[in-house]
Amino acid sequence: MLKQRQRLRRAYAENLSLQLSQIKVTSKDDQFLKDLLEYVEAEIDNPDFDIEAMAGHVNMSRSQLYRKLKALTDESPLTFIRNLRLQRAKELLLQRSDTISAIAYQLGYSSVSYFTKSFKEKYGVSPRQFQKNNDITN
Repeated sequence: MLKQRQRLRRAYAENLSLQLSQIKVTSKDDQFLKDLLEYVEAEIDNPDFDIEAMAGHVNMSRSQLYRKLKALTDESPLTFIRNLRLQRAKELLLQRSDTISAIAYQLGYSSVSYFTKSFKEKYGVSPRQFQKNNDITN
């Protein structure tokens, strides 16, 4: 059971993305993650969106949500939200849909410097460098 849980955790962590149309619901865990992804996507621009709201949406306590997400994705709810926001930021930066600061605010960040720091931690380059590097390759 432990090995199966580890395989599931790795699979969910590797395949988690904002492209909801690719998710096929086959189990309660899949349905749970799909529901969370849809909810986070709907609230992604809300700077006041927090774990309490997310837990309330799935009718769980904060600690139950933490345990369930940690078991499925090996991420805390906060990390889950941050990674989805950063993934969307990456997509928007590739599209050059807006300025970096406008993208940060669109994704619920109230501080551009925190957005830049988080993006650099996840992807190894700043948002500006990311855009610049992708201008050269495209």
